[in-house]
Parts: sequence; C-alpha cells; structure tokens
Amino acid sequence: MTGSSFRIRDQFKSTAKIIEISKFSFGSFTYLANPFTDVISNYEFIKEPGWWPKFPVLIQSDGLPWEIGNVYLLKLVEAKQPWDMETVKSRAIYLLAYLRFLEENDIDFMYFPLRKSERVTYIFKDKLQEFIARGLNPLYASNIINTVVDFYRTIATDSLIEDNLFKNLPFKNIDRFIKFIDEKGFSRFKNVTTSDLAIRHTRPQGRLDRINDGGQLRPLAIYEQIAIISGFNKELCPYSLELMMRISLSTGARMQTVCTIRSCHIKEAYNKLIERRASCIEIQAGNGAKSNGHLINTKRGRLHRLIFPRKLIEDLYTYMISDARRSLLAKSYYANREINYLFLTNSSSPFYISKQEIIDRQNEQSHHSVNSKDFIQNKGDTVRMNLKKFIIKLQKINPDLKYFKFHDLRATFGMNLVRKLDGMGYKSARILSEVQSRMGHGSISTTQSYLDFEKIINEYDDISLEFEEELLSGYDNVGREADI
Repeated sequence: MTGSSFRIRDQFKSTAKIIEISKFSFGSFTYLANPFTDVISNYEFIKEPGWWPKFPVLIQSDGLPWEIGNVYLLKLVEAKQPWDMETVKSRAIYLLAYLRFLEENDIDFMYFPLRKSERVTYIFKDKLQEFIARGLNPLYASNIINTVVDFYRTIATDSLIEDNLFKNLPFKNIDRFIKFIDEKGFSRFKNVTTSDLAIRHTRPQGRLDRINDGGQLRPLAIYEQIAIISGFNKELCPYSLELMMRISLSTGARMQTVCTIRSCHIKEAYNKLIERRASCIEIQAGNGAKSNGHLINTKRGRLHRLIFPRKLIEDLYTYMISDARRSLLAKSYYANREINYLFLTNSSSPFYISKQEIIDRQNEQSHHSVNSKDFIQNKGDTVRMNLKKFIIKLQKINPDLKYFKFHDLRATFGMNLVRKLDGMGYKSARILSEVQSRMGHGSISTTQSYLDFEKIINEYDDISLEFEEELLSGYDNVGREADI
C-alpha cells in the first residue's frame, strides 16, 4: 500500500463508529417518581445554559456507547469553547482507532501486566509502527498515540478510574526542553512533557518556493497576479469571491478574517474616508480591537491591523448596499442588523461562521433572528470551491497559471509589501517591523521568512512595474498611521 491509499479504518474488523449529537447540552436529571419503576416517563432533564454543536460520541461494535472514551471527550469539552469542537472531533477520530484496536484484539483498555511489552498501550504503539511501514502517515500515527496518552492522563488525573486499577503504568513520562523564538526575536525554552510511546516523525522540509506561515504558502508570481486581475475584469468568478480575494491581497487577512468582517465595519470605514478624504483606512480585528473589531475572527484572537485602500472600501460599501446582498439578509441569522456578515452564501449563511455567532446561539433568549433551523458550522468550504472553479477558468486562458490556495494570497500580500518597502528605501529592521505589524505575526521569525524568501526567489522583471503601480497603490501611506 502507498501512503495515499492506506486507511487505518480499513485495518480492523471492528465496526465501532462515531455519531454526532447536533446540539449537546450539559445538565442533570431529576426523577419525579421511583426511578426503578418507570424511568422513561418519570424524570425531568434540567439543562444547563449553552450547548455544543456536533458533539462526537464513540459507539462500540455492539451498539452501546464506549463509556470511558465518551467521558474523556466530555472532559475535553469542559475545557473548550463551543467553537473548538473541531479539536474535540479530531481527538474522537484518533481515539476511535484505539477503540477498534481494542475490539479487534479483544483486550481491555486497562490491561497493564508487569512486562511492559505486553501492556496494551505498547502493543498498540507496535501496531501503529507496523501500519507506518505499510503506508500510514507517521504524523497521523503520532497524533493517534498522543491522544491515547492524553486519554490515560486525563482519566488518571480526574480520578475517572480507580487508582488500584493502574497496577503498572501505561507509559513513562519524559520531560524535554524545547527551544523557540518569541515574538520579539529572543530565544526561549519551554518544558514539554512527552512519553516513551511517542512516535518519531520528520516534518517535511520546507520548499524554497514556499513560506511557512500557518502552512506552506506560495506567494504568487506577478504574471499570476495579472491573470487574477484579468479574471476579475472578465467576471469569471462571483463578485463576492473577487472582493474576498482583493481584501486578502490588499491587507494580508486570512480567510476567517475576511469572511467575518461585518457591515458595521465597512460602513464606519466608508464614512471616515468620506469625512477625512483619506487614501486608506484602518480596520482592527481580533481581541482588543476598536469599533466592534472583536467580531472579526483572527488566528488565536490576535489583534490584527488591516489597512484598506480607499478604492476597495468604496467597492465593499457599494456591494454592502446592493440589492443582491440585501436579498440575502432576511433569511440570515442576524437579519438586517449591522453586525451581520458582509459576505453571505446564496443560502444566507456565513461563508465562515464566527465565534460570536456561536456564542449568540448559546443564548436561547437571544434577540437575534433565528430563521435557519439547521446550524451549520461553515469553515470556508464554499470559498474554496468557488476559488477552484475560478482557477480552472483562468487556466484555460493562462495555461502557465499554477494552482493556488486562498491562503497563498496572504503570502502574496506579504511579499508585495516587502518589495514595496524595499523599493522605498526602508532598512531591513524597519521592513521587518512593518510587515510583522501589517500581517499580525505573533513571532518575528515568521516575518523574517518573508525577507529571507526575497533573497532566494527573484522573479520580478520589467513587466511588474506597471502592475505594481495599480495593485500596490493602497500601500502609499505604509509606514504612516492610517485613519482609525
């Protein structure tokens, strides 16, 4: 089997699975009568405030819930927020592999005899190593075994299992010090606790034509950027996608940030531009941001200053008040309120659901319009689908155009900015500071990779000059404070 065809779910005969509870709530039962007589009709469930979407439940092959595994997932949820359910679901998927292994081998999850090699956890690690030799991705195997380790640590720490059942340890803890670079560029060390079950894996070496910024990103070449602008002019993609891409190319915003911008942000920015006759305007996003900027999601909630060119704000405002967009508002969650998303799908859902909406939906007394019965946690899939269609159309006209991801637009902005600042005579230290601020990097080492990239890749030529004048016109005031 090859790495691309190996599926761990196909390696066990076990039919254990995961089901999802669409709206899970914590609560307690109050019995109205003798619980041993007619339990079904004589109890009341007292629900605690709030709920969690798509809560995963581990089901054994016999159709019954795997009690200890699900208790572990409940413990995870207690420490998470409703928008972190993707993390919980990932842990459930990894733990499902362990459950199927246990059922396949008819072995108890607390089987820890004196001989270490015979303990269930070490047997499972050996099985994963066997799978790796047959094509399982080592990183995926590492995630599985790390979840198993966390599972045992949790049930032991929270006393979910009696101590005397741990006759021998499921694994040995190992403390290590990891070196990292902080946001100011200083070397630091942090203590990390791992185990002797850890599976070693080598992360792929970064490619010379990629920048490591929340993934391996490829800054687009000038000819590719020209092709995109040409595609916009020929209306080869939905106008909403065009505006989203222009935001990312002009500000370096990630998809989740672009898709969670609200009407109120564009309206306020537009009014300030008109009042001050400014050429650009700042919209703050993330925790601690001004003017409801906290409604805009950023990576880890980090504050991000987005500098919008005047022309882009004018186009966004025109789109915001258009009849086409207004027709989508009535069926959306926030209806006509100014905190509604700037961009909505044809079904009036957000392209990328915000943390604030998930919070608002926890409140059953919310004054917001709840027109949609189904709560779907959109994570940008529609954007990716529309972008793929757009690229296919572009490639028919421009065969040399390479495939790119939406996130690559952020890296493209970063490299355009580096080159613009360098052309303006800025020193490297000043460029580093400006780019870090404009891109919202938490680590200076990430920003440094953009400057290093310029030294490695030099694809600019004379044709770029005319294009840069148009695309980068919004950066004329870079280095000076924009209107806030």
